[in-house]
Formats: sequence, structure tokens, C-alpha cells
Amino acid sequence: MLLGLWILGSLVCRVDLPSVWTTRIMVGAALAMPLLAVASLRQIADDPRLDFHENARLLRPMIEDLNREARPGDVLLMTYPYFGGYFLNWLRAPIDWYGIFSAPSPLPEPRRALPDRMLARHPRIWLMQPWNHWYEQEPGLQLYSLDYAYKANERHYKDWMGLVLYLSPRGS
Repeated sequence: MLLGLWILGSLVCRVDLPSVWTTRIMVGAALAMPLLAVASLRQIADDPRLDFHENARLLRPMIEDLNREARPGDVLLMTYPYFGGYFLNWLRAPIDWYGIFSAPSPLPEPRRALPDRMLARHPRIWLMQPWNHWYEQEPGLQLYSLDYAYKANERHYKDWMGLVLYLSPRGS
């Protein structure tokens, strides 16, 4: 984009303009460069060569399920917020999401504020959780959700991640 702006700026500042065809080619190239850059960036999400840790390959089925089943007003809680960049930017998340680290049960008061607000505001809450127990040894958020909401659906993705749908009894 900077190169395109430099080309347009140099054309405007020149006293002796090149021929009409040369000017048209230069302006067309200057305008096409940002469009090509945006088009190439949109292709990155589908390029498996750039997914070094294979996170997108493992998260894509979850995104497809959410695209199919999420309704307006749904929200997603991620107990592994490090995947937020992949989920939101790389794979274009279909619903609003919040990252929260789980804690031992019972959840401490500061950690209870976000799930309480989600249960009060949203009728359906999706919980994305890692199934690697080395990371989340005490699933306080899952136990809290079981105590205050109804588990409606649960899916596992290659023994790596899980997606659980909870229905809130007090969601508006």
C-alpha cells in the first residue's frame, strides 16, 4: 500500500507527466496492489502450510459446528484463551466469545462474575474447553456451569478440545 501511495504521489508531484497509457498503467497498479494484498491475506486462513502447530486444522470443525448451530444471542466461553487469536482472527468466529481461565472448584468470587453475567444475559452458552488434563487439572468452570445451567450437548474434537452447550435457566 505504501508503494502504491508513493507511485500516486510521484505522479501528482511530477511536472512532466508520462504518456496517458503509462499514467493509466501506473495508477491501475497503484490501486490494484492494496486489493491484491487483501485478497492474499484472506487466503492465508485456508493455507495449511502456514498453520505450523495445526491449531486451525483442529479448531476448524468446532467453528463449522458453531456456524451451523449457534443462534443470535449465543456466547462462547473459552477456558483456554490462548486460542482466541486463532478463533477470532484466523477462523472468523461466528459468535461473541470471552476468554476465562478455569480455577479449582468452587470458583473464587472474581472468577464467578463473568459466568454469572453470561448466565443472566444469554439463554445459550457454549463452553470451549481443552481435554488435556495437564493444562486444566481442576475444572471449576465446568462444575460451576453444571451447578447453575443445563448441559444440552457435548462434543469432543479428536481427544483434544471439547465444546459443551449449556442452557441458562435465567437467560433473558
